[in-house]
Amino acid sequence: MPPAHRPATPGAASRTGAAALRYAALGWPVLPLHTPRPDGGCSCQRRDGCGQVGKHPRIARGLHAAATDHVQVMRWWVRWPAANVAAVTGTRSGLLVVDVDGDAGEQTLRDLEAARTPLPATREQRTGGGRHLLFAHPGRPVPNSAGKFGPGVDVRGDGGFIVAAPSRHATGAVYAWRQPAVPIAPARRCRTRWRCGRGTPAPPSPARPTASAPLSPAAGTLR
Repeated sequence: MPPAHRPATPGAASRTGAAALRYAALGWPVLPLHTPRPDGGCSCQRRDGCGQVGKHPRIARGLHAAATDHVQVMRWWVRWPAANVAAVTGTRSGLLVVDVDGDAGEQTLRDLEAARTPLPATREQRTGGGRHLLFAHPGRPVPNSAGKFGPGVDVRGDGGFIVAAPSRHATGAVYAWRQPAVPIAPARRCRTRWRCGRGTPAPPSPARPTASAPLSPAAGTLR
């Protein structure tokens, strides 16, 4: 009798799929993104060109359909094994992310820390041209912002997401965690000194393992 057919699983065939499952287990809702093509284009194959190569959702409802359900995540990556992976930010995941882009972003960050207060050491991700600094969400609405603090520094909060390791950037670079065992620091300093978390207090989010749980090789730490 021939062996029973076993459907492909993201853990066996896809590094981004395995990472997506790991992030979902941490309580971070995830969703599949389009993928950069070798010719520099995007898997969305837009005729007028794509301005967000490898950074926009493959699913119709985008981040609103992001999930932590193991079965749903597996279904997505069985269908699109090469998909980049996104992690939702804000109260849904307990994450607040400072996106530092290139030399301009690094200079803005140095200026901000000199004028206000240094940010605490926290978990960090290498991106295509910069880095993401992850903080525990402060528990009140934090809107996304682009350039509010200066050139090259954006904030990803409620209603946002980040591209996560080991996704591929349009440049060919691969997103990767730096020192993934470093805990995610609280956003208290960002909220009180940088004023990036003003607004009406939100209900407390469920406890999540984001502050102390290290990321495994399945989340893109081995590269």
